[in-house]
Amino acid sequence: EKPTKSSQPTEEQPITQHTETVGSAIIATDSVAQDNIPQSTVSAPAISMPATPTNEWYGIVQSLSLNGLPAELAKNCILAEQDEQRIELHLETASEMLMRTSAIDEIEAALNEHYGTKRKLVVAVRELNQETPAQYNARYIKERQRAAEQHINDDGFIKALAERFNGKVVPGSVVPKTE
Repeated sequence: EKPTKSSQPTEEQPITQHTETVGSAIIATDSVAQDNIPQSTVSAPAISMPATPTNEWYGIVQSLSLNGLPAELAKNCILAEQDEQRIELHLETASEMLMRTSAIDEIEAALNEHYGTKRKLVVAVRELNQETPAQYNARYIKERQRAAEQHINDDGFIKALAERFNGKVVPGSVVPKTE
């Protein structure tokens, strides 16, 4: 139990006398009984990445020892094609500002080390119709958050607790479990 105070309540932020943490959700209530209320754990359902060629590039990007701008550039590209002499990446037009020769050189060295070859890296700016690793990561975070919130909203124990103590789940308090 953590007593909380609110100086000026609004319709969006009601006066809250106590809060209870249940799993990773915070439930605001007007009062809390002295009963021992069991804790529940919130586990968002796993969200899997579709089986596409993007998966291969996503895995490669994750395995490269890149940091900073080169890492961001690689995450915002897709693997377009590769042969024995070159690797071609396509960069989303909106991310063109990431393109720097030094970053491309660092990615080229990391890819050559990864593949155990000596190939030239070409990065071309294009309108993409495929999800980049950066876009996948952003979507994944949003989907996990949405799934965790839905899980809490659908949980019978949470509903009963909120009804019993005239409470509600505080918006923004639901956090997906870390993997």
